[in-house]
Amino acid sequence: MAGLIKEHGPKIGISWVMRRELGFVVRHHRALVPNDYKPKPGRPDMHYEDHVCLDFYNESTQSWFVLRYLNLDSSSQDPL
Repeated sequence: MAGLIKEHGPKIGISWVMRRELGFVVRHHRALVPNDYKPKPGRPDMHYEDHVCLDFYNESTQSWFVLRYLNLDSSSQDPL
């Protein structure tokens, strides 16, 4: 997110500006996921995790985002 703020300014954190400029909005979601280990009998085998989802409004903006921000070399600085 720091890279987006550096590139677009602090107003990019506003949802309607993010939609207009980048073509997506951020959605926070709490999902139930299985545990990585085998629980003891009678114990729950799932837990909740917080997830951040990017809801894109069309395929072209999603493709642009992936090409621009997610296909980085490991040596380059992370813009997010």
